[in-house]
Amino acid sequence: MNVNHNVRTQRGQQDLNRLILAIACIINALVAVNAALHNPFIGYDADNHLDYVSVLAVRLPTESDSLEYYSPPLPYFLPSLVFQLCESNTVTCKYVAGKFAQGINLLLSIVITVFLIKTADLIRPKDQHFKIAVLIMFGILTVYYKTFSQVRGEPYVAFFEVLSIYLVLQLAQTPEALTVKDGILPGICLGGLCLSRQFGFLLFPAIGCLVVLIVIWKKTLGLKYSGVILFSIFVAFISCSWFYLYLHRTYGTFTPYAIRPREFSFSNQPLSFYRNTGIGNSLLFRSPTRKTFNNQVIPIFYSETWGDYWGYFVFRREGILEYKSNQAAINRYLGRVNLVSLIPSLIFAGGMIFGLRSLQQSFNVANSSFESRAFSFFVLIVLISLTGYLWYLLTYTMIPKGATIKATYMIQIFMVLPFLAANVLEKLRAIHPRLYSLSLALILAVFVHNIPAMLTHYWRLQPY
Repeated sequence: MNVNHNVRTQRGQQDLNRLILAIACIINALVAVNAALHNPFIGYDADNHLDYVSVLAVRLPTESDSLEYYSPPLPYFLPSLVFQLCESNTVTCKYVAGKFAQGINLLLSIVITVFLIKTADLIRPKDQHFKIAVLIMFGILTVYYKTFSQVRGEPYVAFFEVLSIYLVLQLAQTPEALTVKDGILPGICLGGLCLSRQFGFLLFPAIGCLVVLIVIWKKTLGLKYSGVILFSIFVAFISCSWFYLYLHRTYGTFTPYAIRPREFSFSNQPLSFYRNTGIGNSLLFRSPTRKTFNNQVIPIFYSETWGDYWGYFVFRREGILEYKSNQAAINRYLGRVNLVSLIPSLIFAGGMIFGLRSLQQSFNVANSSFESRAFSFFVLIVLISLTGYLWYLLTYTMIPKGATIKATYMIQIFMVLPFLAANVLEKLRAIHPRLYSLSLALILAVFVHNIPAMLTHYWRLQPY
């Protein structure tokens, strides 16, 4: 009897492992299709990013070379070597370097999915259902596929963030066995994060808060853990400070930018920026593309998360290279995408609510656990990142269009939200299996419906 039970259990585990592998393969297959098909000249400020690549082959770009001159160089380094080896005309070499960069994005994506699984195993060891839930909620995010189709720094931000989170949590799991040298690898990853995009710095305050939670849990071990983390930050500083010192020496500031900053004030944006949602007049579900929500943060960010508000992926715009607009046809579809995506959005929102509860529990030593601290860490990453992003939107204003409102800029929150959402699904599985099964069925239906929004409509298979 026990033998049969063990055999069934083993087969069940094998089936779950195959399902995990299948979901990871589907996610990366979509990334691979976009890497192969998407035109590297199409993307947010694509020309400036490719100009950066072409100049970095010789030196760091200046303001006259590329409006992305202030961006850290790591994401452009390998493509710049390919550009340097190219012996054709500039446009062709930019295309070749761009396709190479998209290929690198695929490799980054594969590693990201592996470490999402490893991080899930850290939080709930051998819980295959939790891993499946994480990958499902990760794979449904359109913004991920759109971001990884483009030549820019955010795929590297996602990559180094996932590695950093795994290593930081791994250290937090066994703080009693730590030595200073354990901080080297996390420090290198954090340095890579800072050399990928400035928004990567927003992970540091969340790590600091995690250290505080560990100290509250057990003071002696927490102080030991904090020492290792401080050494990691020192390693990160050593590895990335040269670039920011270069910016300060050249431009007189550590944070130069293409837009002139304003003094921080909530009044820098009109009331419509904060208040309008697009739900009252149903435009969020009827016309979620550019010019509909000028400078309205909620509907633009939501539409950029699930669809393509600005028109760099599936919504083709008239006048972009050789493409003709498909706005009339795509509007109806993207409206439906926004509507059905309310289902996963509610699960993500539920994940944030439970994450806040975990944060509250983490301050109570008696109820604190590694799992609750991990979820607290994730919710802090989301809250701190969004706070930093709001500061950015209020300091570097792009009125009247709000062109800086892009979900891609906040790719780091979408690396941790799936864990919080998976926690919701696992709670449903434990207390209401039928509702859990219904939720999975609805998420699968949403994914199938949204697949066309996850695949580029900007094809270019040759450089001319």
